[in-house]
Amino acid sequence: MAASMCSCCRRMFTRHLLKYCRYPAVLTPYAEPWSVDALRYSSVSASRTERASTKHLDTLQDDTDTIVIPRRKKRDSLSILKALASTVGTDHHAPHYKFIDDPYLIPTSSAQKRNFALSKASGKKAARYIIDHYSDFFPEGTEKPVIEAYRSSGEEQYTHQDASEDALLERINKRKVAYATEVYSKIKQNGSTVSEQTQLKLLDLLCVYNSVDPPPAMLTDEFFYRRDLGVDDRRPIRKVWNDNGLAERVFDDLTEKLPRAYNSVVKGRAKYLQCEKAFDLYHYMVDNKIPVDVSTYNALINIASYYQDSYDTKWQQTVQLMQDMHAAGVPPTVDTFNAVLYTLTRISHYKMAPSYACQTLAEMSQCAIEPSLTTWRHIIFMFYNHDEIQSPMLQIIIDYLQKKEFRPQDREDYDFFSIAMTKCFINLHDMELAMKLDAVLNTGDNIALLGDAFRESIYYSFFFRLICMFETIDKIMDYYEKFVPHIWTPNLKSLTDLLKAVELHDGYKYLPQIWSDLILFDYLKKDFVLGPLLSLMAKKPQTEELQNKFGDIAEYVVTKWQEDQDGGVNNPMELSGVAVGDLIIVALYAKRFDLAWKIFLKYREHGRLFSGIISEKSLVKLVDGCINEGDAEKAIMCLSMIHDLSFASVVETKEKVQSQMTLTDLQKEHLTVVTG
Repeated sequence: MAASMCSCCRRMFTRHLLKYCRYPAVLTPYAEPWSVDALRYSSVSASRTERASTKHLDTLQDDTDTIVIPRRKKRDSLSILKALASTVGTDHHAPHYKFIDDPYLIPTSSAQKRNFALSKASGKKAARYIIDHYSDFFPEGTEKPVIEAYRSSGEEQYTHQDASEDALLERINKRKVAYATEVYSKIKQNGSTVSEQTQLKLLDLLCVYNSVDPPPAMLTDEFFYRRDLGVDDRRPIRKVWNDNGLAERVFDDLTEKLPRAYNSVVKGRAKYLQCEKAFDLYHYMVDNKIPVDVSTYNALINIASYYQDSYDTKWQQTVQLMQDMHAAGVPPTVDTFNAVLYTLTRISHYKMAPSYACQTLAEMSQCAIEPSLTTWRHIIFMFYNHDEIQSPMLQIIIDYLQKKEFRPQDREDYDFFSIAMTKCFINLHDMELAMKLDAVLNTGDNIALLGDAFRESIYYSFFFRLICMFETIDKIMDYYEKFVPHIWTPNLKSLTDLLKAVELHDGYKYLPQIWSDLILFDYLKKDFVLGPLLSLMAKKPQTEELQNKFGDIAEYVVTKWQEDQDGGVNNPMELSGVAVGDLIIVALYAKRFDLAWKIFLKYREHGRLFSGIISEKSLVKLVDGCINEGDAEKAIMCLSMIHDLSFASVVETKEKVQSQMTLTDLQKEHLTVVTG
């Protein structure tokens, strides 16, 4: 029985292996994969394959060497994870993985997200500090495999402690500029020599970091919120090159200066805006026929706009460098053209800048170089250098980028999506174009190029505000639920536009949802956020169910305000007189007269704590509520405030009270006294 089963399994395995290995082409190359012709051809091909496999089955069972095993496809270490990730979509209602913790601790507001992420980063840095300074308490070498990044980074952890070339190379490879400088100085003091290759490596390190230690590497969460930490990673705008640094001395110490050394020094000077000396050394290289590599040309083109004065001379300097590249036979790269476009962005007010930018794009096409996001970032910056400019260029760019995937090539790649969305909103007011841009962002892994928290906020803020301007309220709320709160926390301007859309499209049913989010975002402290929401609730009566929700909100606001006042908190809830009036109206619409009267008494007693005065409409409606309740004393109190605030409706309201209520002589006298 077992032998029969093995034979059956072998037969089935051979049959399927024949089907997919000996006859791999199932679809005709001339038919679409899912067309009727393709399916017909697939059926015929499959039947032929079946007959062929049956015919040769016995032969293949005896001679299994004829089975052709497909070639192994080379995969990286993340292939399985990528395959698994491709089977699921993005859950927009789930927090980012870095925020997943105890459900109570999952942040929702921008401040909470920032504090959460930076707290985790601070904990990791604290752990790193302990390992670096108290490494004796942590035995090393026990982990398999050994992860160098988790080991102590102090001086005592180097393999070579003496002043030798091996010690110098070890520190160069770890990019420890200060330690490398110290070892190099000791070697020179001892009269020892260093090989030319090691000197060149040291020179490269010093030129890249300007002879000083680079700032500590930021953790991912710190980098995302680096603007909140006061870290500015933009290009330098003034000379910071260390003219008397070790880089210059190492360059002078070289017995034989190879082209690599000249290129390193030129690039270092250019990076830190020592423009004059960079071009002097470049001209020396050209005069002495020393080869200049493409990265050096790129660095010089990047600073061409700093080297000359007028727009014309800046551009002529750029053109001259490009001509020198062509004469030297150095092929340009995408970074070369991005450097040219960067120079044009520095002179974007130059009338010929857009024309030269188009010529640069044409040159890229002739060189078969695909533009990067930095390329398009510079183009957008030039064509939309004023808020009033309207140009079809952005439409052309976004149409070109449809269904394309990008990988980061330049730090300014991260500017593209936020800048493009800004121009969609400010310059063009084009929601359809913004939708196309969002489709590009969500293609492949392009969303990783959205940038840091600041750029992310700009992108989604302008995108959502465009949606609020042109979409229906139901569509607006679909996007709102997609973005908020885990992808993006709306800012005050976005919430203002959302409330305007609610009023325009009569979407009052969504106000309770927006209210609950305001609590999550901790936006209730300021009246300029709470006021517009209360104004919409008080605009007109709603259905009984919805009005009851509004009444609950009004009661919560009053209770929260009183708690802040009694608790003496540093940042209490702010309410204006207009907001108090809206709360009264909401309570009256919800048929909660007692709540409305409670709010009135708080205003009457603590008027100095509210900015502005209560609205006339709310007092008139409160008088109507008093009439309905048959409470003449309360109606007279309201009339007294109407009179004190000199509202025009005092006479009409007084007549209404007199005609619709039965007043005692004492009440009539009191009414005459308070209203004059």
